[in-house]
Amino acid sequence: MTPLKRGRVRSKFKTKINIKSQKFEIKDCVTSDVSLNGLYVISEEKPLINTPCTIDLILDNGIQKPLAIELEGKVSRMGKDGFALTFTEMDSDAFIHLKNIIQYNTDSPSDFFQECKKKVGFK
Repeated sequence: MTPLKRGRVRSKFKTKINIKSQKFEIKDCVTSDVSLNGLYVISEEKPLINTPCTIDLILDNGIQKPLAIELEGKVSRMGKDGFALTFTEMDSDAFIHLKNIIQYNTDSPSDFFQECKKKVGFK
C-alpha cells in the first residue's frame, strides 16, 4: 500500500488498460497502481490534462476469457513515466470489482476497510 497522499488507499496493481477519447486512443498500456478514485498509467503518450476518456481495465488471469471493466474518467496529472486518470463515473459492478482489486492487492486490508466505512462510493 502506498501513502495516502491523495486521500485513498492505493494498491500496486499491474494490468493491461485501453483508453479512448475523442482526441486520442491508447491501447495495451499498463497500470502501476489503482485506488477507488483513479489509477496511474505507464505510457510514453501524454494526453492533455482534463481530457475525458473511456477506460477499459482488462482483468486477465490467463485461464478464463479476459474481463474488461469499463469506467469513465479524465486525465488528471502527468508523471515522468505516464499519467494519472481520475474516475468520474462507473456502474456498481465496476465499483465492486475495483474494491476487490484493491482489497486483495493492498498490504493493509484493515486500512482499506476503514476507508470504505468513512468514504462511501468512489469520490
